[in-house]
Amino acid sequence: MNARILFVAREFTEGGAAYLALRHMRHMAESRSIDLLVTGPVSEGLVGQLPPSVSFARLEVNEEAVKQGLLATREAIVATGHPCLETEYDAVIGSSLSPDIVASATFALCRGTRKLVVLLDEGLLTPMLSDNVRAALQGALVTADHLLPVSQGLLDTLANMWPALRDIPATVIPPPIEPPRDREPDPLAPYRGDGRLRVVTVARLSPEKQLLMCLRIHRRLRDSGHDFHWHVVGEGLERTKLEQEIVALGMADRFWLEGFQESPRAWMRHADLFVLCSRSEGCPTVIREALAEGTPVLSTDVNGARELIEDGVTGVVVPDDESAITQALGTLLADAAARARFRTAEAPQGGETDALVARLAGGPRLR
Repeated sequence: MNARILFVAREFTEGGAAYLALRHMRHMAESRSIDLLVTGPVSEGLVGQLPPSVSFARLEVNEEAVKQGLLATREAIVATGHPCLETEYDAVIGSSLSPDIVASATFALCRGTRKLVVLLDEGLLTPMLSDNVRAALQGALVTADHLLPVSQGLLDTLANMWPALRDIPATVIPPPIEPPRDREPDPLAPYRGDGRLRVVTVARLSPEKQLLMCLRIHRRLRDSGHDFHWHVVGEGLERTKLEQEIVALGMADRFWLEGFQESPRAWMRHADLFVLCSRSEGCPTVIREALAEGTPVLSTDVNGARELIEDGVTGVVVPDDESAITQALGTLLADAAARARFRTAEAPQGGETDALVARLAGGPRLR
C-alpha cells in the first residue's frame, strides 16, 4: 500500500516555501498518497499546479481563539474535526510553520508514524515573537523526529537562537531541482542584436531580494562604462516601486521586469551571468538551477550560497554590501575568461530528494 503523507503549511503562495513543498510533492506523488493542509493564505494559481493526486484542504481557526493564546488555539483546531486531524499518516511534514501559531499547533496535533520539519526558515529568527507563538513553535519542534533543513548554514544560524534544534537529528537536503526541459526558444533573443551582455535574476519582487539595490548597481555600472541588459523574472508587491525607480534613473531601456515566466530556467540558460542579491535565503534554489544550466553565478553570502557555489571555481560569493556587489559584478562583466571557466565547472545533478523519499517510505520512527 502507498504511504500516506500529510504536508502542513502556514501558507501556499508564490515564494520559496511553497515552491519547495510543490517540488517535493511532485517528486513523491506517483508513489505516495499526499494531503496538503494549509492554515493561511493560498494562491489559487499555485494550487492549480499541484499534481492531480494531491488532496488540498484548508484549516481555518477563529481569530478570537488565536488571540486568547496557545491552549485556546489548540482547542479550536481540535474542534474543527478536520479529517486530517483524524488520520494516522505514515509521515507528517512541516513544510512551513514559523512564525505561525496555528500551523505550528496543527503540526503538533496531527498524527504520523514519523514527523519531519522540512523547511526550517528564518521566521524562527523574528526577534519579537510572542510567548504564545514561541511556545507553539517549541511544541512543534518537540514532536519532530527529524529535521531536513535546506542548508547547514541555515540550521547553524537557527540553532544559535533555538538550542533545542541541536537535539533533533538533522539531514541537510538542498532544494530539489527539476531536470531541464526540452530546449525552449531563447527568451533573450530579442535583446541579442546590440551585442550587450545579459544578466538575469529570478526572484520575487519583494524587499528581501534587494532589487532596488540591483537597479542602483546597474545605474552605477552603466555610468562607469559597463553597458548591459538586466532581466528580472518574477512578480511581487514591489513592482510599482521598481517601475517608478526605473523611470527615475533612466534605465527603462536596460533594466527589464519580465514578470512571471513559465520557464525561468530558459532565461538562466541563455544568460551571460546569473545574479542573486538577496539579504535572506534558506538555500537559494535558483542558484542550483542556474549552475545546472552552466550559467556563471554571482550571489550575496546568504545561507546556502557557499554550500552551492565553490567561490572562484563555479561562481562568486560576495558580502551583502552594495559597493562590494558593484565591484564584483563589474569585474565579472569585464572578464569573459572567468565566465567561460565557470561554465565548464561541474553542475549539480539534483536527486537529493531520493533521501527524503526513502525516509518517508514507512517503518519505525526516526528516533
